[in-house]
Amino acid sequence: MKKFPRPLIYLLLLTAVLWLVHLTLIERFRAMNQILLTTLQTKSHAIPPVSPAPTSPPATPQSLPPAPAPAPAVKPIDTASWAVYRNVNYGFGFKYPNDRTIFSAVNEETSTLVPADARSNSMVIAEDESKVFSGSTLLTTGGTPTLLSFEVANFDKSFDWWLDNNLERVIPKENMVSKKDVTFAGKPAVEVVGKETPGGVYKLILIKPGNFFIVILQNKPSKFLDAVLDTFSFNPGDLQ
Repeated sequence: MKKFPRPLIYLLLLTAVLWLVHLTLIERFRAMNQILLTTLQTKSHAIPPVSPAPTSPPATPQSLPPAPAPAPAVKPIDTASWAVYRNVNYGFGFKYPNDRTIFSAVNEETSTLVPADARSNSMVIAEDESKVFSGSTLLTTGGTPTLLSFEVANFDKSFDWWLDNNLERVIPKENMVSKKDVTFAGKPAVEVVGKETPGGVYKLILIKPGNFFIVILQNKPSKFLDAVLDTFSFNPGDLQ
């Protein structure tokens, strides 16, 4: 049998050992690689893919409710073509529609209005003359027409005297809403407003332009009668 030198035997043994170690390392590497691959595959199935967050459409500004339409402006009553009443005794006048009558009395027998003249102490105008009469009788409390009257009182007293002696009979204290000093047609005056009551007086204007009083009475609120009052003047010659 052929004998090898010892150094050669040692070299062969060392080579064999190294080869075994190499094979062992390769197997371990393959095993670890397989474990790692399996782990990664398991995690890839266990964790769902992250999808991008859904994008919401851009917010649109909330529309505000439409603003309420402005109330239509109240058209003033045109008095340019109205007729003129002039009182030559007391130096005042006012305008009124041509189809109305300035009356000083009522003829109940004939259901007619007695026109006032230029020297009358009493002048009345109705908003609707057809409502002055019901049949042949002047309408009573609760159905009175809307009226504006001008009464002249010939005595030289103070405002306070007239109010103390007459106001309670015209507008009872319990019905009074306001009382104030005003300027009416350029003259000092007192205006008293009361509650609107059937057969009662709604507004009183007391004027003292000289040594007499003009007492203006209105029994109901009325834009038409307010327009008549707006034309009142102590310079009636200027009224056109």
